Amino acid sequence: MEKPPQTPQPNGTRLDFPVVAVWASPGGVADLSILLKAQPSDVRAAFVIILPPADDSSALHDALMTSTTLPVRMVREDQPLLPGVVSTWPPGQGLIVEGGVLKRLASDEGSVQRPVDRFLESLASDQGEGAVCVILNSSGSDGAAGIESIHAYGGMVLAQKSPTAASHDAPDHTVAIGHVDAVLPIEQLAVFLSRILCSPHLGAPQESSASSSGHEDLIARIVGILAEHTGHDLSGYKRSTVGRRIHKRLMLSDVGSLAAYADLLAGDPQERSRLFSDLLIGVTRFFRDEEAFEALLEKALPELFRDRSGEEPVRVWVACCSTGEEAYSVAMLIDEHLAASDLKCPVTIFASDIHREPVIQARKGAYPDRIREDLSARRLNTYFTCSGQTCTIIPRLRENIVFAQHNLLQDPPFLHMDLVICRNFLIYLQLERQKKVLSTFTHALNPGGYLLLGPAETIGDLGGMFDAVDRKWRLYRACPANGYPICLPVWL
Repeated sequence: MEKPPQTPQPNGTRLDFPVVAVWASPGGVADLSILLKAQPSDVRAAFVIILPPADDSSALHDALMTSTTLPVRMVREDQPLLPGVVSTWPPGQGLIVEGGVLKRLASDEGSVQRPVDRFLESLASDQGEGAVCVILNSSGSDGAAGIESIHAYGGMVLAQKSPTAASHDAPDHTVAIGHVDAVLPIEQLAVFLSRILCSPHLGAPQESSASSSGHEDLIARIVGILAEHTGHDLSGYKRSTVGRRIHKRLMLSDVGSLAAYADLLAGDPQERSRLFSDLLIGVTRFFRDEEAFEALLEKALPELFRDRSGEEPVRVWVACCSTGEEAYSVAMLIDEHLAASDLKCPVTIFASDIHREPVIQARKGAYPDRIREDLSARRLNTYFTCSGQTCTIIPRLRENIVFAQHNLLQDPPFLHMDLVICRNFLIYLQLERQKKVLSTFTHALNPGGYLLLGPAETIGDLGGMFDAVDRKWRLYRACPANGYPICLPVWL
């Protein structure tokens, strides 16, 4: 799904202080001590120490008691997160955050795969921009998806730089593009975290300031600077979301005001690149919202391939494709339908995104092996070759997809499409830009073609141009050409 300047809304009770999850390596007491000693005794932040399942949480708890002035507690029952308190991981169990409360998972749940991911994902969805993840020389793929969630919800991700690592290198597991906000040696990281937690800018901008004319003018100036240097106009995105992302970069850059940040941005190409990437980071997975794909399989694909000649291709456009998971999911679904129906029909999938780096990654079709949790064993064995910690899409599937950098708000659409998929992008646009994108899709689609949006999106006042095929999963069919009965209005 495309990566507009999106910040999903937290599901839980947003606390008035940040929650810092410290992901430590085995035996990392010394680094943890350095990090915690740099925090003032009156720090307004809660800390949760995450350890690998095999590490000795009890020993770490005892060691921390003597190396920090902050109170340290083992999570022995459901406990509310408190500022200035360090909570350590319960031995042999998992944790989640729900409503600002640390909740232990039952022993049978605690043994699930990806305990670190599960905790970080819960923290991200519960606390949004108030979530901070600090990575201390941890390794492995567990946690990478959680890091993506922290970043997507507007939180911060900081990482320790190994003394032997090249400049700006992040730990191996942080493979996703742009998900780490700063990579520093432990001493610098400790001071950096302390500054962030003591910053008067910590937290989302206040609504009162966000609505002031001076604030709006500065946001408009920043968006204009990005447009001038990147060629991409982001003025059509919702101001609240853009403002939160800018606010985060302001804090990370250690400048005193929005005006100072605008000045910094005007003269710093690297900061422009960081902000642009931050604005475009999103979340995508294979077969995300599986029921939406089931609706596509049952209610659209049979009609798309009905009475097709062997030379007439089906054309699909996956707009806002990010790193390609959704495009490959659609390709797998179509391939399975053709095989089950004993059909032979050429298929071309166009997958596009505004951001160049994810498009490059999508073309490679290589993903960390944690995708095993999103795919059935049959699909994994049929469509991937896995080696080590990487699973790669087979050439037969990859060669049918054309990945391209494309700005949905500015560039001409792909035409003569039988199916257009664009999920979870419109909700981050202002109303007029939503209408423009939907109009683009009406021009892109063949008469009778299908449009799949995200579950929180609708076609607005274009009901006369589409039939609702599945209202829950926002699957629509374009009206036939002139001379055929018009579509019935869609009331949603």
